[in-house]
Amino acid sequence: MAAPSDRASADSAAVMKSPFDVDDVKMDAAGSGGAPMAVIDLEARPSALGSGLSQRLSALGQNLSHRISALSHQMDEHGLTRISAVKVLTDDKDTVTEPGRAGWIEVTLHLITVMFGAGVLGLPYAMASQGWALGICMLALATGASAYSAFLLAELHTLRDGRRVRTLRALGEEIWGNRGRRWIVTLQLIDMVGGSLIYTVVGGTSIMNIINQCVGANGAACDNHEYKTWPWTICFGGAMILLSQFPDFHALTLVSFVGAVMPIVYASIAFISILVHGQVENVDYSMIQKSDTVSTVMNVFSGIGAMYYAYGGQVVQNEVTAMVKAPPKVIQSMRKALSVTYTVIGISYFAVAIAGFAMFGNTVTGNVLQSLSSEGAAIAANIAVLLHVGAAFQAFSMTVYLMLEEQVTKRNWLPKPIARRPWVFRFTIRTLYVVIVTFFAALIPFFNQLSGLKGGACMVPLCFIIPVALWSSYNKGYTASKLRLAFNYALIAVLAAIAAVATVGSIYKIIKSASTFQVFA
Repeated sequence: MAAPSDRASADSAAVMKSPFDVDDVKMDAAGSGGAPMAVIDLEARPSALGSGLSQRLSALGQNLSHRISALSHQMDEHGLTRISAVKVLTDDKDTVTEPGRAGWIEVTLHLITVMFGAGVLGLPYAMASQGWALGICMLALATGASAYSAFLLAELHTLRDGRRVRTLRALGEEIWGNRGRRWIVTLQLIDMVGGSLIYTVVGGTSIMNIINQCVGANGAACDNHEYKTWPWTICFGGAMILLSQFPDFHALTLVSFVGAVMPIVYASIAFISILVHGQVENVDYSMIQKSDTVSTVMNVFSGIGAMYYAYGGQVVQNEVTAMVKAPPKVIQSMRKALSVTYTVIGISYFAVAIAGFAMFGNTVTGNVLQSLSSEGAAIAANIAVLLHVGAAFQAFSMTVYLMLEEQVTKRNWLPKPIARRPWVFRFTIRTLYVVIVTFFAALIPFFNQLSGLKGGACMVPLCFIIPVALWSSYNKGYTASKLRLAFNYALIAVLAAIAAVATVGSIYKIIKSASTFQVFA
């Protein structure tokens, strides 16, 4: 048995010995209980010990450096080590923290409600303003570009670190910083408030069409505003005050179901009625000619804007996507929902646009329902339009409601007795918003001029260009190939040119027609 003093001396030497000098370490079974213990070669000199330790540490450091470099290179090839310059969101309101509750079918209903616009009723006139060739090309480009941007936006909902971004403005801040958020918020407010305004105009016009039986020859009189629309616009606004009390998108599911079914109904009625009506005598398929060349060209530009106005649900797509439950992966559910949505929209839009222009030529009215001769079909279609725009008004306004409520709460603009009662607070804010929108809709009830301007000035930049630009910025240097980026940049340039000409054309038409406008028409 080794003496305690000898054991202590050996242990001390073992501590001093380099753990890498394994050749100098031997195992001795003479320890307590026969357990093996380290025995130090006492012949090892201190200088040799220090030199060996230094050499082995140096070799280990070089080996570790090579391994880290190789691993870093492999991760870099897969886009895992690059550091993004984007801002990390910390506000729970910007990210989805609660589990989603909606499946892809429910999401499809919301998407059809916000993406299937009443602008479909103006597509025959937009076709007539451009002629067959240009009209078909522009409608195909609008459909394809809208679908492409929507799918890219769906990919951006879940970031690389797993966070789900709740809103488009938050996504802009994540990728482009505070300036991106401000740009998107500005365009979003213009788009959503403008959408609510136009839907209110359409709602009031639909009631007026039903009351005054705006079909056949009387349809032209309605199209020329020979009947007052503003009283019915106010009635529509009153109904919107009641519907505005639903607290969030999930509570709007039943409303969105109605809103998703109704556009299919009125588009089908319009398509079938057009076919039953048959061609008008001496139908003329040349583009609509105005008093001079400049006016004709500007009418073409405005028609292009009206086509792009018919799309644009990307403005609230993120809020809808935030409802999706996971698993399965959010992108899988969104791809299903978007595929169904754009199949329905594409078939309906092309059917109404082509049939309307084919049957009526360049004499078609701005709202194709006013060109129909069947009173029953026209009334049924207008009822469907009324129900759809009522649901779409709420879907477009929900984000505005929530933004207004957030700002009012943050700035303490309301007395405490109102602010402390959720339903009173909600009723106050949302009623005030609906009243203001209804007032301006009654003041300037001109659908075609407003839709063309909104399509060019706001919807093309916000719903077509920004999603493509955001995706390109976020994925540049990661998963996006040079060819994909080149395609995206070329598409952005084409869409920017379309936005410019559509805006110019719509503004020109508004100025040109200003002398004939009547407020509270």
